[in-house]
Amino acid sequence: MGFTERTLKKLTLGYDQRAAYRSQSTSINATQTSVADQETTIDLTKGYVYQEVFTADGVNKTYQVTKNNAILPSTVSDVMVMRNGLFLNEVYIDNIDGSNGTLELTFLPDNGDEIVIIWFMALPTSYKLFQEQFIADGTQTAFTVTKNDGQISSSTDAIILMRNGQHINNDYISGINTLTGTLTMTFTPDQGDEITIIWFY
Repeated sequence: MGFTERTLKKLTLGYDQRAAYRSQSTSINATQTSVADQETTIDLTKGYVYQEVFTADGVNKTYQVTKNNAILPSTVSDVMVMRNGLFLNEVYIDNIDGSNGTLELTFLPDNGDEIVIIWFMALPTSYKLFQEQFIADGTQTAFTVTKNDGQISSSTDAIILMRNGQHINNDYISGINTLTGTLTMTFTPDQGDEITIIWFY
């Protein structure tokens, strides 16, 4: 299905020093993406969207996924890659071997970089994407969505979480209450932080 590229600009990886999970200082071209609400719903718990997190060793630029029986899509338009929370433009994906589940980048990430791969397999054409923003009050770890009648996916793989414009991998999601539409994070965002929740449903 793919995402629509909207803006290409150079961002500094360490621009948000308040975020405890951010410690890099190099820069790389990043792509902002946009999502649009679609119509009808699907059951994403059956495995259409996957996320996997890697820690770069400074030596290898190829990553082997294990989810979805180690199978990736064959096209870059069905894959999203983040480096330390920033979306990478498709030009930074050198090769995808879908049947073997490997993705190779065009550059060598620094040792300790967080690489997140999100991919979509056979996503039905009838799907919904929702996006909701919150301003953290400095005390809360839980955020309750109101869009889609407060219904949120039960799968963390089907949720994309952002803090001040940077992707947070789903390890920072400690719980999802589908009855109340509440997502709980493992840490307390700073007062004034913008928390964006994007979810498939």
